[in-house]
Amino acid sequence: MALGYLPEGRIQTYYNRHLGEERGHAEMMQADLASAAIEPPAVHWKAARLAGTQAYLIHHVSPLMLLGYMAALECRPWSLTQVAYLENLHGKPLMRCIRYHAEHDAKHGPELLALIDTLTEQEQTLIASNAGHTAWLLQE
Repeated sequence: MALGYLPEGRIQTYYNRHLGEERGHAEMMQADLASAAIEPPAVHWKAARLAGTQAYLIHHVSPLMLLGYMAALECRPWSLTQVAYLENLHGKPLMRCIRYHAEHDAKHGPELLALIDTLTEQEQTLIASNAGHTAWLLQE
């Protein structure tokens, strides 16, 4: 990938559509935490590691690397059974954002994988490596 490569066409369309779908979710999560009187830390280091890694890869490798991050998050959505279990443990107000994603994001994984399948083998390899690294960072 050449530095400075910007996605066009179907990749740009996908990113723009997905950005619209995710708009407002950080505020939704903040409201969920507030419902349980949970004060987020001033710096969430795991989030900083995840975001910093993606910023570096997007800028220095390719904007397509974001697809690997998205695959790690979108291709295994929480089941409604898992969400209901967490709601029973912690209360429904704390799990609103999690439930929203379980209910609305089931189609994201297959759409994302179909898009990745249209890319070159080299691009797919880069994306897969980022998906694996992202999954590793998430489980730390």
